[in-house]
Amino acid sequence: MTGAINVPVAERLKLARRHVAKGRQIIERQQLIVRNGALNNAEALELLVLFETTQAIFEDDLDRLLREESAQLSGIVSAAALPHTRRET
Repeated sequence: MTGAINVPVAERLKLARRHVAKGRQIIERQQLIVRNGALNNAEALELLVLFETTQAIFEDDLDRLLREESAQLSGIVSAAALPHTRRET
């Protein structure tokens, strides 16, 4: 993911959360279509599986970004906790 390297984690998290939320809406709608007996139920089921697979990718990406954010915050806290040393001149 070379393009995302310079994008702040907070921005990537915002986008990932939107993807997850939208994906959940799409899955709920597709589940309703399947339950209501779509004209082509086999195709509706295939789409549901595809949406669920894509959703798993979105959820994994969000989890990874949350871990990355947590690691960055831990690094900031750890660095702040280090004793300040004076350089001898």
